[in-house]
Amino acid sequence: MAAALSGPDRPLKMEEIAGVIGGLREVEMALFSCLGRTAPALGLAGEVTWASGASLGAAWRAAQLEQLLPVSAGLLSARAASASTAVSAGLQTLDSFVPSGEPLEVPRLVSQWYAVLLDAYKHRLGLISPAADGAFERVLQRLVADLEAEHGRCEAFGSAW
Repeated sequence: MAAALSGPDRPLKMEEIAGVIGGLREVEMALFSCLGRTAPALGLAGEVTWASGASLGAAWRAAQLEQLLPVSAGLLSARAASASTAVSAGLQTLDSFVPSGEPLEVPRLVSQWYAVLLDAYKHRLGLISPAADGAFERVLQRLVADLEAEHGRCEAFGSAW
């Protein structure tokens, strides 16, 4: 799924980069929504705090990506750029997630998406063109650092539950 998110193994054309950034943003927004909806139902204060903070982190990462979306006549808008069909199918699982009272489901599901996003971000970083993608590189580096820290917190909370 990370390959579907990170795009082809080469520098990307403007239309392709809009699709990749839009797809990554779509996943972050789905995490924001899922974690925000789920937080109040988790029960324990530590779980609620973790899910609320993780939700805000996903919103921050989505905002960073949205700022990179190219704006040009004929390109998809920020709202229209979306993930591939395979990723969209996975996002339906996330979007339809309703806490069942088993708190371990939340960090497991989110941790899986964090791993997919990390793979996609790191893969794209490896293909960056320094001359053309300077801003994208800086944002991806920040997103990787933030997501690695968040993934560690998610794993820690998941193992503690």
